[in-house]
Amino acid sequence: MSGAVPKLRFPEFAGDWTETRLGTLTVKVGSGVTPTGGASSYERDGIPLIRSQNVRDNELNLADVAFISESTHMSMSGSRVMPNDVLLNITGASIGRSCIIPPHLGEANVNQHVCIIRTNSTLDPSLLQQFLSGPLGQKEIVKSQGGSGREGLNFENIRSFRVTIPSLPEQQKIASFLGAVDGKISGLRRKEAALVRFKAGLMQKLFSQKLRFTRDDGSAFPEWDLVPFEEAFVRVKRKNVAGVQNVLTISAQHGLVSQTDFFSKSVAATDLSNYYHLMRGDFAYN
Repeated sequence: MSGAVPKLRFPEFAGDWTETRLGTLTVKVGSGVTPTGGASSYERDGIPLIRSQNVRDNELNLADVAFISESTHMSMSGSRVMPNDVLLNITGASIGRSCIIPPHLGEANVNQHVCIIRTNSTLDPSLLQQFLSGPLGQKEIVKSQGGSGREGLNFENIRSFRVTIPSLPEQQKIASFLGAVDGKISGLRRKEAALVRFKAGLMQKLFSQKLRFTRDDGSAFPEWDLVPFEEAFVRVKRKNVAGVQNVLTISAQHGLVSQTDFFSKSVAATDLSNYYHLMRGDFAYN
């Protein structure tokens, strides 16, 4: 069936996009198994066994990849990966993360927590990866878990995903454009990581006083004092009598964040009057 024409489009393309089920655009949707013996069967080197922790957002990360023997790899022939296969995590906390197999990887396999999606000639795998990692694909993933007691996707769920696609040349141009944007984002993330490491090193030197600032006139600041915590801070005990409805939670990576943003729902009590009222400049910790 034909779908609507997108609002944003490269000018050289025309015509409707087609809506269909993902299963009609694939030649394989399946996962691997845990080798007999589990982790005890892993080798120091050999054939990479891709697990859910290796499938990151738009990236195959092999920093802590496990290895299996050639014979184990041969016994798991149904879950060998090929270049341009799309991998999708189907269980656990990382469900919905996906990446594409690069052409240079060579022989590799997956375990049962990772699904291989191999497209046919009508769907560009890079476009599929962009779809799965984007809001429309994530919506399909969330919808497919409805009513499940445990987070998880099965192959029937995945084949039933609704996708809307243009002609193959337009798919390839879109995928190439979005891939270039991903490359820019990856570059910025590497710069951010380098700055975070730089800051951590500075903080270590500053708080150990191996590195000291001076006043504008070049003279030294006074020596630091070591005092009990209670002499430097006063505990906040003000209650939420103002009726503030913005409930925050403390996250390890992002600090104070909105509870509805962090949990995708409110887990606060109906009556917030006994909650502590934080104000700008207050410090909170677990």
